[in-house]
This record gives sequence, structure tokens and C-alpha cells, in this order.
Amino acid sequence: MALDSPQESTVPSAPAPPSSVEGATGGPSGASTGQKRKTEVGPTPPQGTKKKKKAKRGTSVAASFAKAEKDDLLGIVLVRDNPYQTFTRAEMAQVKTELSRQVDAVIDAGERLIPRFIDCGMRNSRFTFSCADRKSFEWLKTTLDNLEVGEGDGLLRLRLAIPDEVPKLTREEVFITGDPPGVPRFLRNIRAQNPGLHTERWALKHQQQTASSQLLVFGIDQSQLLH
Repeated sequence: MALDSPQESTVPSAPAPPSSVEGATGGPSGASTGQKRKTEVGPTPPQGTKKKKKAKRGTSVAASFAKAEKDDLLGIVLVRDNPYQTFTRAEMAQVKTELSRQVDAVIDAGERLIPRFIDCGMRNSRFTFSCADRKSFEWLKTTLDNLEVGEGDGLLRLRLAIPDEVPKLTREEVFITGDPPGVPRFLRNIRAQNPGLHTERWALKHQQQTASSQLLVFGIDQSQLLH
């Protein structure tokens, strides 16, 4: 799996200081003294060498994902029973750790097929892989079918989906004033007040709260938007 590479920034050229001009005058301003004016120019510091900017990591990953999607080699990790649910950072880290172990096992076993991936990362709030070839895609699909993350009641079974199978979500923000009710209470209340609204299809993307307010950002299935 690809690791982030450091980015290079442009080094600005160092400007040359203005030349210092020193004149010898012995009389009133504007009067000729009969002496030639002496001009001293200090050494100009060497100019800094400009470095070309490397392509940003995010740009190269996006291009990798776009090419993989065109080649039908883009895979998105979903919760098997709830495609609307998104992963926490801890869950994503666990997925990567488990997949790395599986790849290590394949290599240690001396198998001919070694799964290869161009990039992995977040795309539209989804954990996404660009696979190097069809065999790697199929390996990833089979491996995820047998993989679980989380603990206890929060155990999640996974599957690999293609882009067309991923629900298209619209970003919606909710700002609540007063005592923050918390996400479970808010969803319970809005579901009770709007029969037929499936809040289980809402993916929580961000939340922030103070003592007197709460901001919630959801990805919501367009069919579930209130009009």
C-alpha cells in the first residue's frame, strides 16, 4: 500500500539588496567639489535555485482512483448489512492492519499471486482501494468477505463494492442551539417526528459541540431529504 511522500515547496529567490552609493561632498548641496563621485557596489548574494513543485499526494491519489474506476479496478469497502454506515478512524486502521497481515501470509506462503494495490485512502468519505489488476481485485473481495472489524456488539462484517453499488449521499448540516442532545437523541427525535424517515441511511461525517450548541454533518440519501 502506498505511503505518503513528503512534498517539496518552492524556494523563493533571495532579492539582491540595493546598491549602496557613497558620494564625497565638501560643499553646500548642489555645489561641485571638483571630485568625482565614488560609487561602491556591494557583492550580490547568490540567487536561490527554484525547485519545481512535485504533484501533491492528494492529486496523484485522485488520479489513481479515477484510472482504477475506468478500468473496473476500484473497490470500496462497505459494511455488509448497512452500506450507509461509514467507518471510524480506528475501524479503518483495523481494516488496513488485517489486510496487511493477509498480504504477509500470502508472501510467506510463497504463493504465485501477490495482491498489489496502487493506492488506498478516503474517497467521498469511503475507504477505497485502487487495485493493480483483476486478480488483486478478486483477492481483496474474497478476503474482505471473511473479514470482521470491531468488538462485541459493534462487530462489523465487510464487503467490497464497486462505485455503482455505493449509495450517493448529499451533504447536509444541522446546527442545534441549546444543550447538545447528542447524535442518538437527535436521530430518535427527528425519526419520531417524521414517520417514514429512515435515519439509519444517514452517515454521520462530522460533529462538533460547545456547552450551548452542536453541529452535525450528515451524508443523506437523496430520497430521504425533507422537502
